[in-house]
Amino acid sequence: MRRINVYNTNLKRVYGFKSGVWVKDIVKAKDGRPELVRFVNVGSLSVGEENFRFPRKFTPQDYFRDCFGIIQDETLPPQRTVLRVAAGQVPYLRNLPLHSSQKEITTTEEYTDFELYISHTYDFIQELFSKGATIEVLEPQSLRDVMRSEIKKMQKLYGL
Repeated sequence: MRRINVYNTNLKRVYGFKSGVWVKDIVKAKDGRPELVRFVNVGSLSVGEENFRFPRKFTPQDYFRDCFGIIQDETLPPQRTVLRVAAGQVPYLRNLPLHSSQKEITTTEEYTDFELYISHTYDFIQELFSKGATIEVLEPQSLRDVMRSEIKKMQKLYGL
């Protein structure tokens, strides 16, 4: 079990994420950098006396700008991403965009292409899979390859 020191005791509900994960705002990691703490499978928690101060010019909005949800991975830079969405799913994505950078770039009777500038984190990829055959990754090729690889594994798993 990992031990962390929590410096800010104000719980905050993270809105806009389906998982409904409760998080501490941001805490100081061992190396002094900000770290997100999720209350998922927490065995014990203690509150220390020390206060944490955000680094100068740090804002949570900037920290999570390129993220789909609460997973932030500095090894995954944001990329231009183009998704082709089947017409029946388009109203849903117009009302609940996947990301703040989402823009419509092409619309036909059968589909709409959306452009996003986003990091391809695990939670983003899982969200794409949750839409099934109503979303196709057009760009970048690297994300398309990830989707194809996972689909092949699923086909093998189900004997297809």
